[in-house]
Amino acid sequence: MATEKTIPFESIEGMFNRLGEDWHTSEYYISPDRPLPRDTSGLIFRPAFYGFFLCVEGWMDLKINHKLIHVEPYHIFALSPDSIFQRIEESPDCKGRGLFFTKDFLLKNIVSLHQLESFRFFTKNEDSCIQLNKEDAEPLLQLYDILK
Repeated sequence: MATEKTIPFESIEGMFNRLGEDWHTSEYYISPDRPLPRDTSGLIFRPAFYGFFLCVEGWMDLKINHKLIHVEPYHIFALSPDSIFQRIEESPDCKGRGLFFTKDFLLKNIVSLHQLESFRFFTKNEDSCIQLNKEDAEPLLQLYDILK
């Protein structure tokens, strides 16, 4: 039986550099709209930052905090610091749009600590995946294009 390896990521820059992405800041990351790196399936990650991922094509099975989640187009899931994330399997055409950011980035630019802590989507004990329909996902896809 293989031993599972958990990879802690102290920075966004470190994580994406490890995944072969040349990223210039450790405060935020906006992912390209292309297939996910295949060599990370099965690895267990423990990010030190927040993130959203919106599936736009294909499907993915993953675990967040040991809970199995099936993600299809227009499903969005969240990661928070110290959550445990593992991609189990995905379709060859799986693509998504991700936005990752540090707590400091949010506090400097967007929200107060109280607002951030009250956002239940990032709470470990809450469901971290929401199924949207195409109509509800469209404003998020447009926002991603603006941010990119």
